[in-house]
Amino acid sequence: MNRYVSLHPLGSQGIQWNHRIVHIDRMSHQVSFNNGHTVTGVDLIIGADGINGLVRSFKYDPLTDTPLNYLGILVVLGITGRIDHFLIKDRVFQTMDGCFRLFAMPFSKSKPEQSIMWQLSFPVNLTLATQLSRDPEMLKQMLLEKCADWHSPIPEMIEKTQLDLLMGIPAFDRDVVSLPDSKKDGIQIALVGDAAHPMSPFKGQGANQALLDAVDLADIIAQNNLDLHAAINQSMCGSIKIPASLFRRCSRLIKAVACRRST
Repeated sequence: MNRYVSLHPLGSQGIQWNHRIVHIDRMSHQVSFNNGHTVTGVDLIIGADGINGLVRSFKYDPLTDTPLNYLGILVVLGITGRIDHFLIKDRVFQTMDGCFRLFAMPFSKSKPEQSIMWQLSFPVNLTLATQLSRDPEMLKQMLLEKCADWHSPIPEMIEKTQLDLLMGIPAFDRDVVSLPDSKKDGIQIALVGDAAHPMSPFKGQGANQALLDAVDLADIIAQNNLDLHAAINQSMCGSIKIPASLFRRCSRLIKAVACRRST
């Protein structure tokens, strides 16, 4: 986002920081935020707030929405300082041992303390995954133990990662939900990325898919001459191009592999 602000000709104009939606009054065209700020005259909300985003609950009834499915995988993201090693010098590498998988790439040249971004994924039950996601110190200690005999520079990368730059994320997907017609009156609501359809495999597809969804949505709105109701209905009807059975099959395969590797 900071890079977008610096490169975009509008800069930060129109971007409101530290605003989280807490309520949407569709018929009154009004949106309320956690800081007490309220906006009226809203015609369109695009939910890009991730897998646990609140906007989805105003689009689909939480009682009938499809539940999240845990894939049996914890994804760990870390950013660490510069390390003098040929594997990580201006290049990408990955290592796996049949259970754990690590991917690393250059991250920032201007901030030496954030030179490398790495991602490590491994199978674990949901109870432990949840605990590790809430306790970065416990997570780091577990990774150091599990990867202690891995080749350099992996142990060094984990050791040098500060706790505030370490994050554990349990991986989920969600079955395709039936798509009701968008209500003609009031605020129109669209969803993109993981807010709309978290998918497996999980390797960074959420953010990338949100960017692709946004382009498609913008094109559809333009094609419908800014008729938001028609555009949202068209985007919803055309968004699922892969049969739901294939989504479920992919999810089952990942769960099966995770189960075998965790036993």
